[in-house]
Amino acid sequence: MSETVGRLHWAVKESFIAYIRGLDDGDIETFDGCELQDGVFVFPGESGEDGELLFSGGVHFTGFAGMLDVRLVDPMVEFDGTEAKVTALVGPAAIAARVHIATIEGGEPYRPGNSWTAAPKLTFEGVRILGDVYQVGAELAPLSIEPETQ
Repeated sequence: MSETVGRLHWAVKESFIAYIRGLDDGDIETFDGCELQDGVFVFPGESGEDGELLFSGGVHFTGFAGMLDVRLVDPMVEFDGTEAKVTALVGPAAIAARVHIATIEGGEPYRPGNSWTAAPKLTFEGVRILGDVYQVGAELAPLSIEPETQ
């Protein structure tokens, strides 16, 4: 059953964002509908069906003359009861692959049409994407899904 999807609000990892901003050539670019609002990336809802919520847009982090190059595109939250996983397309656009970057355990189950907030934790793949400087299980920024206002 298809559902109306709101917006995903997520600052990814505050220390990672601060690190990028501290680089001489660090840059954070949003695209395809993703916006930066008060330090949080806001991804518009795309579709929701069978426990999967897909959001559109992306964010591109760069620095060190291109040596640091991280793209997170079209994030998805996949639910299984009170657990969920966060995936996103990562890598260059032409060869991007969907990767499981964070896990959400416990907490309130998601209910369509309601606000929902969770504390995602990095997976092994997420650690690799963010440059191997964090540990598996490290807390990321809180993630929330807000319903569309009419």
